[in-house]
Amino acid sequence: MKYGRLYLLLGTLILLFPAAGMASGMSEETDAQNTFSAEDGFFQSEDVITDIDETNPEFYRESEQLGQLKDITPPACSSPELYAKIRERILAYTDTLTAQSTLAKRQKALILANLGGFSNVSVESFKPETDYNAANALIMIKINEKIPEKDIILCRQNQATRGTPLYVVLYPYADNYRGYIINLDKNSIDYKDISFIYP
Repeated sequence: MKYGRLYLLLGTLILLFPAAGMASGMSEETDAQNTFSAEDGFFQSEDVITDIDETNPEFYRESEQLGQLKDITPPACSSPELYAKIRERILAYTDTLTAQSTLAKRQKALILANLGGFSNVSVESFKPETDYNAANALIMIKINEKIPEKDIILCRQNQATRGTPLYVVLYPYADNYRGYIINLDKNSIDYKDISFIYP
C-alpha cells in the first residue's frame, strides 16, 4: 500500500514538471518575439510611442514650410510696405545684370520711375491667356508647394512701361510670404528667378 502511494506521487510529479517547463519555454519564446535587438533595426515592445507631443515645435515644422500657418496677415497689393519690398528687389536684380551700357541703365531708370503701384487680381478667375507667365507660376505653386488657390495672392502692375505689366505672386511660407516677380526679365521664363521674402 505504501509503495502504491509512492508510485502515484512520483507519477504526478513527473507529469507536472514537463508541463511547467513547456509553459516556461512558451513564455520565453513569446518575450523573444515581442522584443527585437537594436542590431536588427527594430524597437522593443515597451518602447512603442502611443502619444504625440503636439506642443513640440517640430510637430508643426512641415506644415510651416508649406505655408499652412493661420496667423499670417495676408499683404495687400496696394500696401506701401509691399511696394517698397518689390522696388528693393527689382533694384537689386537690375544691379546684378552684366550689361551696364547706357541703354541698360536708361531702361533700369525707366522701370523704377514708372513702376507705379499694384492691384489685387483674383486668382480664381485669372485666365492663362491674360498672361501665360503669371498663369504658369500660379499652376506651379499650387502643384509644387501644395498651396490652396485661396491662399495665393496675385498682384498686377497698374501701369506697364514696356507693354507687358509686371505680376507679383505671393504665398505663405513659414511665418512670412514668399513672392515672385513675373515679366521683369523678358529673357527668363522661370518664375523663381526673381524672388523675395516679405516682410
